[in-house]
Amino acid sequence: MILDEKKTFAFFIISALILSSSILVLRQLFYDGIIPGHMPYYHMSSAEDLATKGEQGYIFSPYHNILAAAGRHLGVDTASKIIPLIFGLLSSIIFYLIIKESKADTKERFLIMMMLVFSPAFIYLCSFSNQHSIPVFLTLLGIYLLPKKNVFLSILCFVSFALAIPFSIFNSVLVVSIIVAYIISEVRKCKSLKIKEIPPGLSKAGIFLLLFFVISILSFPFYFNQKTNIIRMKAYSLKLSQTSGLAMV
Repeated sequence: MILDEKKTFAFFIISALILSSSILVLRQLFYDGIIPGHMPYYHMSSAEDLATKGEQGYIFSPYHNILAAAGRHLGVDTASKIIPLIFGLLSSIIFYLIIKESKADTKERFLIMMMLVFSPAFIYLCSFSNQHSIPVFLTLLGIYLLPKKNVFLSILCFVSFALAIPFSIFNSVLVVSIIVAYIISEVRKCKSLKIKEIPPGLSKAGIFLLLFFVISILSFPFYFNQKTNIIRMKAYSLKLSQTSGLAMV
């Protein structure tokens, strides 16, 4: 089969849909839709508490706020399955566009994307309720938009990176590292081309870097509430083990 752009993208999308939904379908058929592990139920419990009781002194993860908002319309259980699936698939599409921008040929893109969709990390990202699927999408979107010179796309790039930072300290370090790497790359280009003026892209990245440091500092309350998280997770895990042994499978 000769690979072209349309066939490569279509095959990738079909494969991603099948693999990303496989665990949800199998668990629905054989385990009444119960998802394995503690964390999905911890996130569901936090979202339900946020939706029904409010914060009550607990600092919720941004993921819990999104899950609670979606849960008001879809139900928390349904939302916890749909949100990771949607953002996991969107992340894979953005990753495809990034690979395409890197000038990789069709065969190389096909192999890279097949490695992605068959990876355990991708399947986990799409199949389990987790607080990584949304920041992964936002970070990849920011990477894709960062080199763009359009003003609107630059604003969207900033918003994407900024929204990813509060999810975890890892996202903060990752976003700042991406901007630093971009600045280093642009400085090297300027030196190789012997450009003395500061290009707009470098100025934009410098402003982004400063603002992202500020956003990271303001996001500290989201990063350092592990003790409360552990207490809530243990309490809910105990409750879950008493009501449904299958959930621990």
